[in-house]
Amino acid sequence: MSSRDLTERIVEQFTDDSERADIWRGFEYVLETDSFLNLGYSGPFRTHLLGDPQARLVERVVDRAASLRPKPAEERLLDVGCGRGVPTAYAASAHGFEAVGVDLVPYNVRMARANVADAARPPEFVVGDATALPFRDDSVAAAVSIDAVVYVPDKDATYAELSRVLDAGGSAVVSDLVAADEADVDRAALERFGRAWDMPSPVPFSTYARTIEGTALRIRDVEDLTAHSVGGFRKWSRLFLALADGPSGPAFRRLLQLAGLEPPVVTAQVRAAHRALPALRHVLVTLER
Repeated sequence: MSSRDLTERIVEQFTDDSERADIWRGFEYVLETDSFLNLGYSGPFRTHLLGDPQARLVERVVDRAASLRPKPAEERLLDVGCGRGVPTAYAASAHGFEAVGVDLVPYNVRMARANVADAARPPEFVVGDATALPFRDDSVAAAVSIDAVVYVPDKDATYAELSRVLDAGGSAVVSDLVAADEADVDRAALERFGRAWDMPSPVPFSTYARTIEGTALRIRDVEDLTAHSVGGFRKWSRLFLALADGPSGPAFRRLLQLAGLEPPVVTAQVRAAHRALPALRHVLVTLER
């Protein structure tokens, strides 16, 4: 799949009137997808079905970014792949950052602007590409990206751009999905997962790290979030597939249709994710320039 085709599919996946957005419309029944587009975080003795795991991940990422800055209320923060805008707004309201969000998908940017319209200090949101950020060199002090870089095929260009727009001494916090480094990782399952979810196949963190090391950025810390996010997802994908493939399959598919979803599309995405989950790792990377 060409980069242009992949970009078009990403835009479709996150645009509400598209068939490829069905999976996110399905998630609306259990997650706040009108506000957040991330994998979420559920610490010990917590579940993704209670509270707001997506907000918890946002707080974890943005609070860490703020902890690296001596005076966040006087600094500009860039949210790369800002989605529906609530994480960007949290950076402004909780820490006083002059926050700005950029996203490839025009629908996301429209939703982001609507979501923060009543804020006392609404952030700025712009349509833009992570591989060609519409910002000057050395123009931001901090950056975050929450489960967004995983959709970008050209990681080299993404981190080169992040390095370019951060000023000297700037810092960034990125949550992302990578492949396990173990030798027995099922590469075919990862490739099918990437195709089903309109993203490049996840690469091992060792490869990912070399991309970052080719820029002026330095990896300060890496935290493995897997046990608190994707590590628990397989029980839910197993249940979904048991319903879809078992005797209740026809009734289950009718329920999906009644919810306005296309059963073949959603089932294919869940099946691909189920097979790939054992080989996926969710990481939180702290960077300095």
